[in-house]
Amino acid sequence: MVPLQRVRGSMKEDKDYGRLTGLKYESSSGSMDYHSEFDIEVNAREIVYTTYYEDYCFGNSEDAADASKLAVLDGVGRVYPKEDEWVDEGLVERKHAAFPPELWQVLTEEFEYLKPELSECAETTREDIRRWERENEVLDGGDYSLLHLTWEKDGASYTAQFRIPSGRRWSTIHETLHEMVRPLGRDLRRIGERQLVEMYLSTTRYSYQITPVRGEASYYFFIHDDTYSGSKSKRLTPEQWYVVRDHLNTLDLSGVKQGAYSDRYYLRLTYNDHESGVYYRIDPKTEDSIRAFILSLGY
Repeated sequence: MVPLQRVRGSMKEDKDYGRLTGLKYESSSGSMDYHSEFDIEVNAREIVYTTYYEDYCFGNSEDAADASKLAVLDGVGRVYPKEDEWVDEGLVERKHAAFPPELWQVLTEEFEYLKPELSECAETTREDIRRWERENEVLDGGDYSLLHLTWEKDGASYTAQFRIPSGRRWSTIHETLHEMVRPLGRDLRRIGERQLVEMYLSTTRYSYQITPVRGEASYYFFIHDDTYSGSKSKRLTPEQWYVVRDHLNTLDLSGVKQGAYSDRYYLRLTYNDHESGVYYRIDPKTEDSIRAFILSLGY
């Protein structure tokens, strides 16, 4: 294929990159987070390579996973030292590995939604990062995330390094990559359709918050209400949250003024395409009606 001319800038300036054909991602949370390193290069056909540590958990979903299933996956690429060779314990390296094919469709669709937030950056490698750490006497190792994307258009391919977007949208990509390597049925929380993912109802007398548990298909439910035994928290299933979400989606907030965290009464709704929530300065009567509905569910 003929390489496309390299043009610096963001997808906002040039969205016509074509279709995604390859991804390379390298990351580490630093040496303070033991064995957190995770690398993957993948295309529509296969995982070209991936390296990770079998004793590092990508998320809470792996805690509850079938240990024998993970052992089979990890055992395929378990790195064993040769004679007189040192290999960090638990390292897994897999090449030309299969993954559930529908996950590539998930990945390409999610990047289509992410395109407006993507911007190219100067080439940086792990060696560059480690050199900087040595020069600046960073002893515990810094964290890093490096992303390269390959696009194809009219028979020409184009590869560049991109800044990692922040927020909920990138977390979907992150979970998808983990699911490719260790398919466990994670809740990928797709962003193609705008969905309410979190709520926070706050007054001077009570507060109710439902927020996703990172890496799990469940939700935290935080309650502070002196009328109902003070503060407590519990877990909700997705189905329990959907009942609350569907009720909140029926509210007509078109005429409600935007609020702020400093308001005495507010409803904060957070959607999967926003890093922070939207505040509504609703009246006490509406607040109480939402509270009454949540309490009526008996959660």
